[in-house]
Amino acid sequence: MLSTQQIILMTAQLVGGLALFLYGMNVLSSYLTQFSGGRLESLIGKATGNRYVGWLFGTGVTSIVQSSSATTVMTVGLVNSGIMKLEQTVGLILGANLGTTATAWILSLNGIQSESVLLSLLKPSTIMPFVALAGVGMLMFARSERKKLVGFILIGFGTMMIGMSMMSSAVAPLKDVPGFEDGLIHFSMPLLGFLFAVLFTMIIQSSDATIGILQALAISVSVNFRMAVVIVCGAQIGTCITAILSSVGSGKNAKRTALIHLYYNLIKNVPFITVLLILDSVTNLPFMSSAISTVGIAVFHSSINLVFSMIMLPVSGILVKLAVKTIPYTVQEKQEQSDTLQYLDPLLLRNPGLAAAQARKAVGAVSESVRESFGAWQNENHQAAAQFCSRTARYLRQTENYLRDLTEKRLLENVSKEIQYLQRICGDYSAINAQITLLLQSHETAAMLSSAATADLKLYGEAVRETLDIIAEGFETRSSDLADTVQVFREVVGSLSHKINDRQISRIHTGESSSEAAVPFMDTCFAYERIMDRCDHIAGNLLACDLISPVPRDQQDQAAREKRHQQICSLFRDKFSLLK
Repeated sequence: MLSTQQIILMTAQLVGGLALFLYGMNVLSSYLTQFSGGRLESLIGKATGNRYVGWLFGTGVTSIVQSSSATTVMTVGLVNSGIMKLEQTVGLILGANLGTTATAWILSLNGIQSESVLLSLLKPSTIMPFVALAGVGMLMFARSERKKLVGFILIGFGTMMIGMSMMSSAVAPLKDVPGFEDGLIHFSMPLLGFLFAVLFTMIIQSSDATIGILQALAISVSVNFRMAVVIVCGAQIGTCITAILSSVGSGKNAKRTALIHLYYNLIKNVPFITVLLILDSVTNLPFMSSAISTVGIAVFHSSINLVFSMIMLPVSGILVKLAVKTIPYTVQEKQEQSDTLQYLDPLLLRNPGLAAAQARKAVGAVSESVRESFGAWQNENHQAAAQFCSRTARYLRQTENYLRDLTEKRLLENVSKEIQYLQRICGDYSAINAQITLLLQSHETAAMLSSAATADLKLYGEAVRETLDIIAEGFETRSSDLADTVQVFREVVGSLSHKINDRQISRIHTGESSSEAAVPFMDTCFAYERIMDRCDHIAGNLLACDLISPVPRDQQDQAAREKRHQQICSLFRDKFSLLK
């Protein structure tokens, strides 16, 4: 029997190993997703239109990030942000469940028992301390942010494997305890073992850790196939809690995605374990009581996921229907979606690169809303313009709050620049929206303007509206040419503004317009001028941003730019001439 001191030391080592395992897995998953910079997730969002391609992507991504929970949480965020449709998630979720089995295969290397030096070097417990040390070295001495990320990845991987080795060492003394293996056999009674695996995995939120502990037991003591079946199946159901918790506070589509994950694991594990154990009780299957190795656990874990994913893929629509049946679509949900920017899901903040890309889409939505409100103002649809202004203000608050939350994350230099750029653009669009709101507040006094004054302001407004359109296109395409065009427009519109004001003064002197009309006329001109200033500011930010290709500045290119400058001025002046 073990002494009290041995039990305390063993428990401390087991808990410490589990803590290191979970921490290492979290670091590995987190920094691998940061290393991808959002590109991997964006590619997933585009490529998952086909369920089989999505399955392959889910398998590959989860094998890389070593966590089905991370992939599933990412999927919940992609759905809630509008990148993916609910139907696209099924293949990805099925693939994630298969991809996570890669961790069990890596951990099975700890079970290598050989006197060969080469095979011993393959054991993670042998090489992982050196891997972690290499990661620390990169973290301390590398200057590049991406190299530091690689350092964190190596540290996470090494820490995870060291934790696994600690757990194996912790339970090793149990093999000398009389009756312990018999206790395991009784513990593997279906209901007890299954419920334990579900609850334990829900607590630690990692099926890989639960299966890792099972493999640690298989290394040090004898574990039979029956125990492995109930623990693995229970762990796969228990890990669904991570996606469920991540969907709390998110949209209904996020909750439906979490339910798809849950329903798949219930359909996969509950019937399988039920049929297998009934057969065992009736026919007394001999292999159920035989010992299973770490490799055998990995084989079983992979096999059940491979077979059931192949079965479910052709009929994956059933999972979507079950989720929608549980949480039906409502009219109120559609209204909430129109009032909320779908791009800005808090779950995506775990990957700053992807979150920044989504924030850019949100700023694009703000730009579109501003253009709609100004267009409604131009068409004298003041009620619609007011609604658009209110919506723009909501979009801006959501985007600015999201960007502020994003700045608190660990960011690569290019992502940090992107966020600063987007924050400046938000400030400009906020000022433009404020000017349109002021125009709406004074639209009643504008009714006293003469027809000639109204026509001049109409022309001025068309020039502003076209500038807003070009700014939006330049922002979307990151085009330096379009940004430069706006700065040229600014010069032409400035000249147009002076001419319009001179004409209004002349009309007042000749009595064609009343002096009372001077105030609304000047207010409108002032608002248009402020909007053009902000458009010019957005264009300047785009030209100064390092994220677009630099504008050539040699003499030949400068001459070409000046020629183009004159052409744009001529075309714009002709289009918005006061003589037409």
